[in-house]
Amino acid sequence: MTITLPDDPALLSDPEPPDYAQSFQKAIDEARLAGFEVIQSSETRLLLDLDHESNLKQCAMMLSRIGPLYDLKEQARWISKSRIGQHVVVSCKPLPFMTRVALQACLGSDPVREALAVFLFQEGTEEPSVLFKPPQKLLNP
Repeated sequence: MTITLPDDPALLSDPEPPDYAQSFQKAIDEARLAGFEVIQSSETRLLLDLDHESNLKQCAMMLSRIGPLYDLKEQARWISKSRIGQHVVVSCKPLPFMTRVALQACLGSDPVREALAVFLFQEGTEEPSVLFKPPQKLLNP
């Protein structure tokens, strides 16, 4: 089997990486237009995106083990718009962003989401962690 590469050097180069900051803002704008509540992270708020049953179990176990260390308390929970996972808001004592992301990952939140939040933070986005809460009519069809 022979692999033939294109002659055009432009086709061999890596494509431009996505502009995650622009995509992040676009997602927020579209969610608001669709009637979703945009929940923003803060120094006293963790946001969890739990995609699978195993993540839900991890969250429950870790909240019981490390919750007292950081004063973690579940504040809200709803089914995500995909209807597959759950979104959870957890209060905490005031913590820096990177500590909150580490805790979110420990609690079972989507690792890609958390890695992108770190990237956006390093690129200058102040609080790049959000959840979209569907309107009540979508939560209870």
